[in-house]
Amino acid sequence: MYHFNEGTIDLPDEWKDVTINVLSTSENDAGGLSFTISRDTPPWGMAFREFAEREITLLSTQLKNFSEIERVRDPLDNYESVSCEFSWSSTQGNIHQLMFFVSAAKNVLILTATMPALLSESQKALILSLLNTLVLRDK
Repeated sequence: MYHFNEGTIDLPDEWKDVTINVLSTSENDAGGLSFTISRDTPPWGMAFREFAEREITLLSTQLKNFSEIERVRDPLDNYESVSCEFSWSSTQGNIHQLMFFVSAAKNVLILTATMPALLSESQKALILSLLNTLVLRDK
């Protein structure tokens, strides 16, 4: 059974969820905070933390002017997790992101807050408090 906001659908077990959910605090998607939820599956035999560290390293080589601000192990109260706060330059200007990798039953959830300017300390605290309300469904 696959659950999504609007309902459920009965899918074969071998299907996997590769959706990306995008949420925004701004009207018309202009200038506010956006929040994405994506999913990935580590390669066979790779531990969760190895996968998260590898993904952060890949980002550092792919994003222009990547600058890591802080990396934290287990920032969330109830789940094995890794967070990385960083900034980089896009064609639209400077981007500030706070990314959380969360170990889930069958995959890794990647929760990313993105701001087209610097995130304030109070915004970071609010994002962390929101993420600490996360409750994963067991399958």
